[in-house]
Amino acid sequence: MIRWHLGAGMQCLVSVREAYCTDPGCEGFTTEIRIVHLGLREIHTTVHKPIADVTEGDIAAIL
Repeated sequence: MIRWHLGAGMQCLVSVREAYCTDPGCEGFTTEIRIVHLGLREIHTTVHKPIADVTEGDIAAIL
């Protein structure tokens, strides 16, 4: 989904991982997304849902 939203031909590194949130205000799992463009511009964000529950709307809001 991330690569589709970035567009065809976009050269970058994409990392997506699920982690358990240890913050008292956060419940359960979160999805950490990191995008590094070749010009070293970085987007790093967290979606407060398990990876299986992340939607295209969540990705569109990030990008």
